[in-house]
Amino acid sequence: MRSDTSELVRLRLQEALADTNGRGSTHVKLDVEFVGAIMTLLEQRKEEYDDMKRRLDGMKRTSQQYMDGLTVAQTEYDRELKARRDAEAEVTRLRVLLSGQAVRLTAISGETRRQEAQKLHSQELSQSLSSLERDLAKLQVERDMTLAEVEELSASKRTVNRLIPVIVEKCIDAVDVLALDYEGIYRKTGGSGQSKTITQLFERGDYASFDLRDNDRFNDICSVTSVLKTYFRSLPDPLLTYALHEQFIAASTMKDPAMKSSALTELVAELPREHYHTTRALMLHLHRIYERSDRNLMHARNLGVVFGPTLMRSRDPNAEFTDMAGKALTVEWLVENAPTVFEQFDALDIS
Repeated sequence: MRSDTSELVRLRLQEALADTNGRGSTHVKLDVEFVGAIMTLLEQRKEEYDDMKRRLDGMKRTSQQYMDGLTVAQTEYDRELKARRDAEAEVTRLRVLLSGQAVRLTAISGETRRQEAQKLHSQELSQSLSSLERDLAKLQVERDMTLAEVEELSASKRTVNRLIPVIVEKCIDAVDVLALDYEGIYRKTGGSGQSKTITQLFERGDYASFDLRDNDRFNDICSVTSVLKTYFRSLPDPLLTYALHEQFIAASTMKDPAMKSSALTELVAELPREHYHTTRALMLHLHRIYERSDRNLMHARNLGVVFGPTLMRSRDPNAEFTDMAGKALTVEWLVENAPTVFEQFDALDIS
């Protein structure tokens, strides 16, 4: 309709110009109604231009948020990859050192010289192992702690039926009390010293002896969030499970919002009991952070980028990068819709 109006105005202007040229006049005569039509058309064009500009600005903002999220994810991935490679390189170096020492011991003759060589060898080996222990202690303690937590959740013979690991409850509680407004919460990494201290406290199992809300003792809330993320990354079976990984990825890319919501909700209901209740606690917590994103700058998309690789993994290592967007979208949706999803299940008494 608007294109027809534009064509009509153009033809009328051509006719008016031809008439003016025919009369030899320097002034074009236009009636008031035609001038009004021209003004209306110009206003329509201006409205269309303003609307398209608003849409373009919105697309630019969305694109920038997504690029920021991908940058955070790439940084997390690079850091993890570097840590693994450094550990592998150190283990290889120690193996070479041990091989060289074995050759030296074989070549030594005489009991006295052999004992001396063994003593020297032990000293060198002790120094090398101490260096390796400093590099790998955090990962070893975290893995031991994780296995202990998993055993606690899975053992049917226990009298206490714990559905959410203590480490998850205490870390979430500390962030809820101290850091919902903290800028960049969960995106920033805490100090390694305090993170290691917190990890060892959990590993000992005396949970009543410390309170992560104690600012005098634990003055780096990012160390608390780093411990929580490391715990989830170390689970033998990811929180959203290997078994449901491909289905979560497929559901996250659905275009129809209703179908996507239905598919993701059904998948949450299929999680094992302990995984479901832990997911419920974490997502409701992350939703509270998302509600304060105007202060902490952690929107649902940012939280999805940070926690996607932490809560979801494929059994195929080659799929880790290709699934990155799907993992982020899955967690983003869960963060945004956590109250609706889990209140619905609470009403049905899913446990």
